[in-house]
This record gives sequence, C-alpha cells and structure tokens, in this order.
Amino acid sequence: MSTRSYVGVIEGNTISFIYVHFDGYLQGVGAALATGFPKAKDIKPIIALGDRSGLTLTSYAGDGDSYAEQGEVSDHLKPSTRTIAQGAKEETIKELITYAGQNGIEFLYLLDGKKWRAWSCFMEWAGKEHDLSTYCKAGFAWQITELARAWRKQQAPAPIPA
Repeated sequence: MSTRSYVGVIEGNTISFIYVHFDGYLQGVGAALATGFPKAKDIKPIIALGDRSGLTLTSYAGDGDSYAEQGEVSDHLKPSTRTIAQGAKEETIKELITYAGQNGIEFLYLLDGKKWRAWSCFMEWAGKEHDLSTYCKAGFAWQITELARAWRKQQAPAPIPA
C-alpha cells in the first residue's frame, strides 16, 4: 500500500503538478517539500520530469525516481496542468482536490508563492487544509531535515583553486 499525492506549483494562472506514488503523507512528502524545497526553482526541475515513485529530502532531477527516467511509457511523463480563471484560484484548487480524491490521491501539495499549502483529498477529510509547519518541526521529521541539510552541504562541489 502507498500514500499517493500530487505535488505542484502555482505560477501565474497555471497549476502544474505531478503524481508521487510513495510516502505522500504529511510527515513524508509534506515535510520534505516544506523543508527541502522552499522555492519554485528547487522543485520545478523535479516536476518537469513528470510523475515519480517517491520524493524525499534527497530527491533531485535526474535521481532516477521519475517514471520517465525508469523507461516507462505513459501519458503521465510530463506534468499535468490546470488553468486558473481570473480570480478563481481557490475554486480551481477545490476542483483539483475533488479530482485528486476521485483518483485515489490522499494529499495535494501546492507551492503558492513562497508557501507550501497542503490538503487532504480523500474520504471525510477531503478539502481540509493542513499547516505543514506543525509536521516539520516535530520529532523525527525535524531530525531527518537536519541530516539532509548536512548531507547536501557535503555534496556541494569544492571550490576551484585559484
């Protein structure tokens, strides 16, 4: 069993999003997004590759987790999009939540400006918006975040000597 999610970005009048198969719960994909991908430039290269099996703090474009990189042939190798009508952002998000729930998606994550927003899409919780900060600053997720930041610093290329 897996916890499925949609992950996307709101830019202008468009929502671009992908399907993520594993660990879509708030303490999984939600915590990874809120702490490891704070800006659109951080997550857009991953979204550009289309649907993927997982998304963690150590995910990056080209990590082999996108279905396209795994050689799958599918209609979902590119991000899905929804157009937002003038002044109808919240209504478009509600429609996307309904669509997600109808397709067995349990959580929707959208980067809206500089803030990640998260909603339940399934069963009686459909439409409930969550504050990701409560899931990211507690317990195990916070420890993993700190470990991932330390790991990323170690992976940074060494400066070229003068």
